[in-house]
Amino acid sequence: MQAKLHRWAAADPGRRFDDLYNFVCDPATLLIAYRRVAGNRSARTAGVDGLTVADVERETGVPGFLDDLRAHLKADPSDAAFLARAGASAMVMASFVPERKIRELWDLTRRRTELARAAGWEAQRLEKELEDTGMKLAAVLTDLVGVTGREILEALVAGERDPHLLADFAVGRARAKIPALVEALDCEFTDHHAFTVRHFLDEIDRWKQVIASFDERIATLLADHQPDLDLLDTIPGVGRLAAEIIIAETSGDMAQFPSAHHLA
Repeated sequence: MQAKLHRWAAADPGRRFDDLYNFVCDPATLLIAYRRVAGNRSARTAGVDGLTVADVERETGVPGFLDDLRAHLKADPSDAAFLARAGASAMVMASFVPERKIRELWDLTRRRTELARAAGWEAQRLEKELEDTGMKLAAVLTDLVGVTGREILEALVAGERDPHLLADFAVGRARAKIPALVEALDCEFTDHHAFTVRHFLDEIDRWKQVIASFDERIATLLADHQPDLDLLDTIPGVGRLAAEIIIAETSGDMAQFPSAHHLA
């Protein structure tokens, strides 16, 4: 709704939205707004009223909460009127409403971050499962599902149990750690562990495939921003992934942010 209002207002600066107040106070509108807020990661943080989404659902219930909110809006429209006058007088900064393409990038990059986090959780569960066997592989390899770790785990799932043969799957610089790998792989790895490790590896692969599809879609939408991405990539500590997120969050146009404080 915000994007539509912005577009309509930009196309016709003199346009009046006479029925907007009633639309905002409509129960269906408030319910949609609540669901969107409840779906945000910030829903766990208390708002200005000191309540989190969990507090609302536990103490008053969503219907009762929205009824109270609607009654307040209807009874005291002065807040909305003041904000409208303040906006018209340039007393408050306009909201950042990027074009649709950038909003799509915003959705994609944020969802990709959530997917990467989910893949990381699966890797943590895998590590915990290996600890149950007495294996200390994570103490030797920095990445359990890297090339060496993956080869060793695949061999374990396939039935190999000899620590020396398993350690010999090490590649690259990991071969210098073979003695430590032999010691770390001295464990009780059962058929049950083989089944669960197979499951975790498959889940990690599934998440990676989904993330790869998001990478492809994001790259397509960012084709016109390649010069910006290249410039951002020159900043120490900013790689391709971070550069894509910066473009998605800012649209790549710093002119709309008066200062670094407003950008932050």
